[in-house]
Amino acid sequence: MAKKLTNKTSYSYSKIRWSEKDYKALHKAVNTFNREIKKHMGEIPDKALPKTKVYKDVKASIYSRKDLELAISTMNNIKKKNAFDLISSETSPNVKFTKWELQTAKRYDYRNQVKLQTEYNKIISEAKGKAKPMLDIYGNPMLDEQR
Repeated sequence: MAKKLTNKTSYSYSKIRWSEKDYKALHKAVNTFNREIKKHMGEIPDKALPKTKVYKDVKASIYSRKDLELAISTMNNIKKKNAFDLISSETSPNVKFTKWELQTAKRYDYRNQVKLQTEYNKIISEAKGKAKPMLDIYGNPMLDEQR
């Protein structure tokens, strides 16, 4: 018998029941993404272009249905009109990146903030019945190594 994982918060396994439709959609998104990058290779310096993606690596990084949808939609967003417009960094003007990379970074940053807030709320709700956790100066619960 297969061993059941007890820790539901750690994603060491995929929570998706992959269908043929999912495989095809992800494969199509990766191919479209790589095709768009190759199309713009001569126009834009190589340092500013995003790296091409490998299907196996993208699939391995997907753990939930939301991750799959986010990966497909971000790769498909490279087809938008101004996706390859170059933007220079505010802090260092020599660093250039595409508009698509900026939008993708903002999306993933927002997603990570939502995940952290969910974990924070879970810790707080679990601690309500138990002893209250020690809080730092900002009111956030302190981890064991911070005490």
